[in-house]
Amino acid sequence: MLAKLKTLLSKSPLVPWTCSSNNNSSRTIRSKGRSGSNHSLNIIEEYMGAFRTKSFNAMWTRVRQHLNTTKTRPFESEPDCTDLLEPNQDLLTSILYDSHAYIPSLLLDFFNTSIHACNFCVSLIESVDKARDNNRLLRSALDRPEDRRDLEQFSRLSNPFSGPSWIKFQRIHEIYSRMQKKLTLAHRKAGRRVRLVNVAARAATCGVVDEVEGYWAAWEVVQLDAAARGAFALGRDFDTMGRMVERLADEIEHGREVIGLVLVEMEVEEGKGELVLLREVVRELQVSESWFMDQLAELEEHVYLCLLNINRVRRMVLEVM
Repeated sequence: MLAKLKTLLSKSPLVPWTCSSNNNSSRTIRSKGRSGSNHSLNIIEEYMGAFRTKSFNAMWTRVRQHLNTTKTRPFESEPDCTDLLEPNQDLLTSILYDSHAYIPSLLLDFFNTSIHACNFCVSLIESVDKARDNNRLLRSALDRPEDRRDLEQFSRLSNPFSGPSWIKFQRIHEIYSRMQKKLTLAHRKAGRRVRLVNVAARAATCGVVDEVEGYWAAWEVVQLDAAARGAFALGRDFDTMGRMVERLADEIEHGREVIGLVLVEMEVEEGKGELVLLREVVRELQVSESWFMDQLAELEEHVYLCLLNINRVRRMVLEVM
């Protein structure tokens, strides 16, 4: 048992082997690969700073107000966050209904999927909050490691980033991946149809019908292009969040496994515990806490930015309809 614990500690991801410095270095590599100057990169950073200061804070406030009004909802159930969407879903439905224009069914699917994506993002923020609450219990347990009651309680807590939450994430991510492929394919087909109509119009002596058909085909190309680009951007957001969620879930599971083995060892030693090893476990968990909280904050930031992107692409697609 002691050997297994020592092996776990030696392999411990509690040491921040995937800390944000790696992310920073990857950003640096990508930046160096671009042809733009450092001046243009500074402009982008300034823009992102302003973007996060105004829109980000406004979204943070709206989400927190929404969560405060739904505290009695079960943690496992999916929230209804349509009030966070822009344009409002009822207004969007009214606009689409009153437009009397041809709207590809894929675009309707795109807007409906954005509802589920928004709901998932809010549930992920709830998972972040839950992880912080669990970490407070762990911190209390680490302050009194000889008292096994807090350790036992923490070891029994569910992982906020696994189970139903992870299944929902995979489902939304897969939907966006499929949708982007469908939109890209539909965009290419519509583009080919525009080219064929243009060729037919040039060959015809009277191209009134062809001109109308070409107009609608060209409009469809623009709509599908906007939706495809939006789905691609949101897919990338979910890629990033997925990697972060996996790291956090693994970190939590590793900590629970280590604590579980410590509890078994304390039981074998009839309550005396292996104090040296226990102190080592406590030290490792305390060292990792700062990294873990930073990762939670970074994930939360990405979720809020994803919510902003969901609304941005909804407006972008609506503007070309």
